[in-house]
Amino acid sequence: MRLDVNGVRLNIGNAQAVRWTFEGGSPATSSERDPVVTYAAPGRYKVTLVASNPNKSSTAEKVQYILVVPATDLQAPEPGVLKVAV
Repeated sequence: MRLDVNGVRLNIGNAQAVRWTFEGGSPATSSERDPVVTYAAPGRYKVTLVASNPNKSSTAEKVQYILVVPATDLQAPEPGVLKVAV
């Protein structure tokens, strides 16, 4: 099951770098702004985003934020907004 993170709207201010951590995902971490992550099983997963610039670093963590559903007629809810102020 593939998740394309560019479906998540980001508000990262003046960030020059990002660092994602995807619980249960592959890859588990990424420094791409729009990473593609694969999950082996349906469920709810935590995601963490660290956004930084030379002056500041901020972290946003959402528990059970990513919902992975089987490839059936089920529909995931609308994507949320993960806000990180830098």
